[in-house]
Parts: sequence; C-alpha cells; structure tokens
Amino acid sequence: MYGWRKLTQEQREEVLLYRKQQCRPWHGPPILFRKGQFHLASACYEHAAHIGRDPARMAAFSQQLLDVFDQNQNIVLAW
Repeated sequence: MYGWRKLTQEQREEVLLYRKQQCRPWHGPPILFRKGQFHLASACYEHAAHIGRDPARMAAFSQQLLDVFDQNQNIVLAW
C-alpha cells in the first residue's frame, strides 16, 4: 500500500484491523502458488528506475537472475 506513509497512526491501525478481520495478509494482497512453484515479484522503492534504467543494465540483471535459478536447479515457467 503506497499510501501507508501518508496515513495517520489511527488510520493505519484501522486499516490493519480491517485486514486482520478479513483474514488478509497485513502487508499486501495474497499470492497463490502451487506446491513447489512460486510467483516472484519485486519493485524498486517508489518504482524508481534503478535496474531498468537502460536496456544493457536490464539485460545483465535478467541474465544474472536466470543464472541463480540455473545454479539452484530451478525451472522458470514464465518470464
């Protein structure tokens, strides 16, 4: 929730109580996965373009990430 920092303490407590009552994760939406399969997602702080600031940097990061999966004998099902 990007607006979290803009909420008052009272508003934060209200939002957190609501999420707990609804059996929702406290920090964000649920991510469902099958046994042994994971959905990996990430973002830079406030979506600033650090990794993807240029195509070469994005390609290098992508290759390094895929190498980590290969080294750990993980299979990437989608990209």
